Amino acid sequence: MKPMHEPIFEIRDAVHGFVTLTEAERQIINCPTFQRLRDVRQLAMAHLVYPGANHTRFEHSLGCMHLSTRILDLLILRDGHDGRPRFEDAFKASKDAVERGKKILRLASLLHDLGHPPFSHSGEDLFPLDAQADRHKRLDHEDMTARLIRHTEIGEAIDRYFGSHGIGRENVIAVATKPSLARPPDHATAWHMFLNEILAGELGSDRMDYLLRDAHHSGQSSGVFDYHRLLNAMTLVLPPDQASDGYRLGLDEGGWLAAEQMVVSRYMMYVSVYFHKTSRAYELHLVDFLQSWLRRAFGVPHWPADPSQFVAQTDSAVLAGIQNAARDDQDLAHGHAKRFLSRSHFRLAKELTLADSFVTIDDRSGGRGRRHPNESRFEGLFRNVLDNAKNNVRFSLGSEGVKKDMADHSATKMFSGDDRILVSLDKKTRYVDELSEIVRGMSSRIWRGRIYAEPEARNAIRGICDAYLKDNPLPREAEDG
Repeated sequence: MKPMHEPIFEIRDAVHGFVTLTEAERQIINCPTFQRLRDVRQLAMAHLVYPGANHTRFEHSLGCMHLSTRILDLLILRDGHDGRPRFEDAFKASKDAVERGKKILRLASLLHDLGHPPFSHSGEDLFPLDAQADRHKRLDHEDMTARLIRHTEIGEAIDRYFGSHGIGRENVIAVATKPSLARPPDHATAWHMFLNEILAGELGSDRMDYLLRDAHHSGQSSGVFDYHRLLNAMTLVLPPDQASDGYRLGLDEGGWLAAEQMVVSRYMMYVSVYFHKTSRAYELHLVDFLQSWLRRAFGVPHWPADPSQFVAQTDSAVLAGIQNAARDDQDLAHGHAKRFLSRSHFRLAKELTLADSFVTIDDRSGGRGRRHPNESRFEGLFRNVLDNAKNNVRFSLGSEGVKKDMADHSATKMFSGDDRILVSLDKKTRYVDELSEIVRGMSSRIWRGRIYAEPEARNAIRGICDAYLKDNPLPREAEDG
């Protein structure tokens, strides 16, 4: 009989080479709920712009497990070296507890994206309200991940293959999502939170893998960074002015340049891939189609909350629905579906960015970002431009003649609280944004306000927008010193 918990299987990965796994982990991977991830694209509709971007959450999950293991192994290898704390002492954990934590971390890394809907983040806003907890809060993919681990054959497999090691479903949920989603939420120990940081933190395996993998498959070399140097520089650090039991994942002094490179790479990937104008246009059409398609399938315009129904929702199921609707001119989603087959997507008519004004987005005194008082006025102006464009075409093109897209993300995440990357330098703890002129000079926010229009109306709507902006200029201020 093959040993259940020794690495004996290899999977060749396009980014990391060989990923090894145990027989027990292979049994988890073979579960239908996990195999579903082979049919959930990582980059939503980006394959319509970048033909190679057909990679899925399946290989990303394997990559996260691989990188999480490397991070933890390297931290343990440096145990007590060069004045660093002993790993077991830092978290008041025995050797057995550390070994158990490694198994939990590998499982959590493998399962952390189970709850993504078809086309990943494109369908995130179509989750239903959480009827079990807060009826005013919409479920997200982390909530669904917790449900799938808890209520499908995945949970049964965890109990069967890992229960004898003291590992249960709730341990895995605490690290794969966040400790507060586990039952009971008392898994929010320093140890569980640190394992979650290895997976989901600013230096975590999730971020490293998706950047490298998305860059590889899209062909955008600007997303590549020296992750080998980053891994070899990882160490335990204490944030400034914190007690000795608050160790975080950080870098030694040789790693902050690689961290700077990763921050810039992330910014470039958002600008060039994640916020690509055509990809975002197709995502708008996808949401329109899904609302109609889901209403016909479930009676409501959102994904089913029941895990047994949710796991049947895949990219292939949606694409088949698009094909069927495109061939049936009586289908309510016919118009939305045809756009994908004929590439008749809405075209960009006008784009505004925060760089179009001299609005200062954050004041980094003390390293914490703040909203500039003119920021909301800037976004309000965008909405006015949009409303004016809609009103001008309402009678000639109808209400669907214009679409808006507000793409907004904190691409650096370096300027507040736990999001700042820690660096151990000269026996002191510093932050990357203190050491790097590049990171310190970056805006903490990427924002794109876009107005899309039917192809034949794009130029007319662009003219309408330009005329409105001429009469109502953007707020402009000098940068703060």
